[in-house]
Amino acid sequence: MTPAPGAAATGEDAPALAEEEEPSHLDLDGMKARLRETEAIGYFTKLELRIEVNDLLDAFRVYHESEGRGTIAQLHERYDLLLLKMRTLLQDSDPKLAHAISASRESVWVLLSDPEKFVNL
Repeated sequence: MTPAPGAAATGEDAPALAEEEEPSHLDLDGMKARLRETEAIGYFTKLELRIEVNDLLDAFRVYHESEGRGTIAQLHERYDLLLLKMRTLLQDSDPKLAHAISASRESVWVLLSDPEKFVNL
């Protein structure tokens, strides 16, 4: 007997469903790893994204070390635009990763914008 749509899986179906689900939140390292692994974007696009991520991390490093040179609003805008670019590139070919990036947006921002948490990255 097939369970009704939306019903919780039980018995033998539960492990199979649990294996298919991916974590919806990624940390920065998880995001980088998933972007490296995806086949949804090509090598040169991955290289471009890696350069943009590293540039943004450098900008955060300068911001935190200089005790606020520049503005956090500028960094937030750059961060949002970069994540939007990633989601746009992935939405058709790797929607799970696009969703995970969207779901992780706020938690990664908290790590980047907090000077104490940023030091541990």
